Amino acid sequence: MRAEPSIARLAVGLTILSLVFFVVERLLGNGRGRPVLRRGVLTDAAYWILTPLVAKPLIRLSILLPIGLLVAAGVASVEEFRSRAYTGFGPLSRQPLWLQSLEIYLLVDLLSYWNHRLFHRGRWWPFHAVHHSSAELDWMSSIRVHPVNELVGTLCRATPVLLLGLNPVVTASTAPVLMLYAVLLHANVDWDFGPLRGVIASPVFHRWHHSRDPAAIDKNFAGLFPVWDILFGTYYMPRDRVPGNFGIHEPMPEGYFAQLVHPFAAWRGGRCKAALAVQSPIPAARRAASHISVTLALGLTALAASAVAQPPPPAPAGGQWTPDRLFSTWDKDGDGRLTAAEVPKPDLFRMLDRNCDGAVTRDEVAGMGAEGTAAPRVMAPAMPRKPGAPADAAAGLGAAAKWKGTGVSTGAPLPPAGTFKPRTHGPELAKAGLEPDAIARLDVEMQRHVAAKNVAGISAMIGKNGVRGYFETFGMADIERGRVMEDDAIFRLMSHSSGLGYGGGQSAAAMAYQAMTKPGATLEEFSAAVAKEPLMFEPGTNYNYGMGLDILGRYLEALTGRPLDVILKERLFGPLGMPDTDFHVPAGKVERLCQIYGQPSPGVLVPGSDRTTVSNKPTLCLGGHGLFGTIGDYERLCRMMLGRGELDGVRVLKPETVDLIFENHLRHSTMKYGLGGIVNGAGSYGWGGADGTQFVIDRKNNSFTLFMVQTQHYKAPTYPAFLALANEACGLAATAPQRAIP
Repeated sequence: MRAEPSIARLAVGLTILSLVFFVVERLLGNGRGRPVLRRGVLTDAAYWILTPLVAKPLIRLSILLPIGLLVAAGVASVEEFRSRAYTGFGPLSRQPLWLQSLEIYLLVDLLSYWNHRLFHRGRWWPFHAVHHSSAELDWMSSIRVHPVNELVGTLCRATPVLLLGLNPVVTASTAPVLMLYAVLLHANVDWDFGPLRGVIASPVFHRWHHSRDPAAIDKNFAGLFPVWDILFGTYYMPRDRVPGNFGIHEPMPEGYFAQLVHPFAAWRGGRCKAALAVQSPIPAARRAASHISVTLALGLTALAASAVAQPPPPAPAGGQWTPDRLFSTWDKDGDGRLTAAEVPKPDLFRMLDRNCDGAVTRDEVAGMGAEGTAAPRVMAPAMPRKPGAPADAAAGLGAAAKWKGTGVSTGAPLPPAGTFKPRTHGPELAKAGLEPDAIARLDVEMQRHVAAKNVAGISAMIGKNGVRGYFETFGMADIERGRVMEDDAIFRLMSHSSGLGYGGGQSAAAMAYQAMTKPGATLEEFSAAVAKEPLMFEPGTNYNYGMGLDILGRYLEALTGRPLDVILKERLFGPLGMPDTDFHVPAGKVERLCQIYGQPSPGVLVPGSDRTTVSNKPTLCLGGHGLFGTIGDYERLCRMMLGRGELDGVRVLKPETVDLIFENHLRHSTMKYGLGGIVNGAGSYGWGGADGTQFVIDRKNNSFTLFMVQTQHYKAPTYPAFLALANEACGLAATAPQRAIP
C-alpha cells in the first residue's frame, strides 16, 4: 500500500523533469533532432523507476552507522532521530543554519571528490563504470548509478558530517539539491558558466569527466566546486572545444539487472585490472597530495568520532546508576583505579580525583553516590595559609567563615577541606584584580558542597574591571545520566512594589497565576484576571513578592503591539548577543539543560520535573519569570548594567534608566528595592531565582558575581559560601547583604 503514493510522486517528478529538460536540451542545448528513444533510454528509465524504490532503502542503511555511533555515545536517542528532534551536538550545531548549510555543502563536496576518485581505481571501478557506460549522455543518464557506488558514497559523506555534530536536518536538506544539480550537470548542453567556470561545476565541466578523450580521463571529479580539482591537479576545462565521445572502453551489458550483476562478474574475471589500462597514471607529487588530503579528512573524522566515543554509559533499566556500578563500568582493565582515559570526560575526572593523585578510586566515585553520603577519602596536604590570615583559612571559608546568611538551611556536613585541591587559573585572575588565596578557597569550598550533595552542580563566575576573572563549573548537570556541568549549560532563570500580590486561596490573583499551566493562555488574559484583584497596599509604599513584573510585561506588549518574547529578543537578547536566552529551550539545545532537583532534606537530591515540555514555545510569557539561559548570556547582561546600558558599542538602555534600576524606591520600608531587584544604596544590585540562580552587580567596585545551580526552592548554604569568598576575592568586606527572596 505504501508503494503507491511513492510511485505516483515519482511519476509526477519524472514528468516535470522531462518537460523541463525537453526545453533545456532540445531548445537550448544539443538535443535537436535526437531520437527520443535513443540508445540506453530504457535502461536509464529503469534506473529512474527502480533506484528510488529498491536501492534507496539500502542506501538508508549507510546512515545507520553514524546514527548508531551517536546513539551508542549517548549523544542522542533513537527516538530523537525518529521524531526528528535531534539537531546535532557541540559548537558546530549551535551555528546559524545558513552557516551550517554552507559548511555541509563544502564538506560533502570534498568528501564526494575523494570518494569519486576512489571509484576510479582498481576493484571499485567496475561499480562506477556502470555510471560511465552511457554513450548518449544526457539528463536521464545522471541516475545510472550502481547501488554499491551510492551506498559507499552516502556512507563516506554522511558519517563525517554527523559525527562532527552538524544539524542532520540541514544535512538531509542538501541531498535533493545535490541530486537535482547532478541531473543538470549531465544535461546535453554546452554551458560552462563563463567567468564562473572555475567556481561552480557546470555541465561542460562534468561532461568532460565522462569523455573518453585521453586528456580528459580522470579529470573533474568535483560535483559542485571545481576548487577541489584545481587544488589537487585534476581540473580540465579547455576553452577551444566542447566534450564528446562519451562512454567507457570496456564492454558493459545493457539492461538494469545485467548492469547490477556486471561488477561482481568483473571481479571474478579480473577485468577490473584491465580497466586500469585506460586510466591515466597519477604523478607522484599529486599522489602524495592526495594521500595527505585523505589522511587529514580521515583524521578529522576520527577526531570527531573520539569526541563522542567516550560518553557516560546509558542508565540501566530499572533504576539509577550506583557509584559502584559506575566504577565497575569505567574500570576497563579491572585494576581498581580509574585513569583519565577511562573516565568519560576530563571535567568529570577532575571532579572525582579529589586528592589530585592522577587516579580515581572506588571511594572517590562513591562521593557522587545517590545517597548523598561521602565515603572516607585519602587526605591530601592542607592548602598553604596566607600570611596574617585566620587559623581556619586553610580549612575552607577562612575569614568569610563567620558570614551567616538568613533563611538558609545548615546543609549536609561537608567533607574535610584538605580532601580537595584548588583549580589552576590563568592570568585572568591578576587582570581582574582577584585575590588568589580567596579564589583557591572558593574552588575547594564549591567542591565540598557538591560532594556533600548540597547541590548537584554549580556554574560560577566573577567579573571585575571589565575582565572575566573567574569562571568554573563543579559537579553534575544531571547525576542520573552522568552528565557533567558544562560551560554552556542552560538553567531556569529570573519590584515587587506594585501592590499586586500572588494571592492565595481562590483570589482572582491566585486564579490568574494558576492560568500559567492552562494551555493557550496569554499574557493579556492573565493580566485581565489579575486586574480584578484589589491592591494589597498603595503602589510604592511597601514591598510584596507578587505579579508586578508580570503585568509590566503586558504593559510592554500593549505599548508596542508585539508579544513580550519578541520584544525581549529584538530589544535586549539580540543586541546584547544572548543567543541561548528565551522562554523555551529549542529541541537542539535540550541536552544542555540542567536537571532540576528537589532537596527534601540536607544532602539528598531528588530529580524534579522532566524536560518533556521545555521545547514547547509558551503562549504565556511573563515579565517576572520563566526564562531559560546560560551563565555566559547573563554575564553580558551584567556587563551591560556596569556599562550604564551599553555593551560593546551597543546601547540598549539609557544611562538614566540604569541609574534608576540601582536606586532604592522603597521610601517607607526597611527593605531597599530598586527596579526588579534588591539594592544596598551604595551601588549594589542583585536578585535570586527560585531554583538557585543568583547574581550581584556592584557598580562601586566595577564587579559582578554569578552563581547558578538547579535546586527547587533553593535553601542550601552553598550560595552564601560562594558570595562570601567571591566578595573576599574582589576585596570587599565580608558583610551579609540582604538576601534575595525569590
